[in-house]
Amino acid sequence: MQITLLGQRTEMKKTEILAYAAGIVDGEGCITILNKWDSRSKTYDKVQVDITNTNEWICQWFKMQFGGTVRMCKAHKSNWKPTFKWILEADKATAFLKIVLPYLNIKKANAEIAISYQVTRRIGGHYSQDEKILLEADRVRMKQLNKKGV
Repeated sequence: MQITLLGQRTEMKKTEILAYAAGIVDGEGCITILNKWDSRSKTYDKVQVDITNTNEWICQWFKMQFGGTVRMCKAHKSNWKPTFKWILEADKATAFLKIVLPYLNIKKANAEIAISYQVTRRIGGHYSQDEKILLEADRVRMKQLNKKGV
């Protein structure tokens, strides 16, 4: 991949792309387990990775490299810039997390939980008691890791 840095074109290697992506996820990203309502299946859970930034280029770069979607979020206050959000969900999010995992630092534990969760979950939600306990433990651990404040 070619990028322009300080007016010079440079080629990024695969490892550099993954390390760069992991750094952005560590600093600006969120790895979570969403619990949403779906009228057909009554409820569903899925892993989501997202990055929110005021620089649209970063979000579009992630979309070009790894897929997903980019949404513009309006500013919460009149003097704030609008933000952009890159979103990757379910199996695609898990695949992304698996390839950036070796480069993650701050959100490595979140990624490991998300991968474990997505591998264990099934569409339709028919789980053994042990699987239910594992899934709930992953949800609780992820919630603790993502908790704001002290």
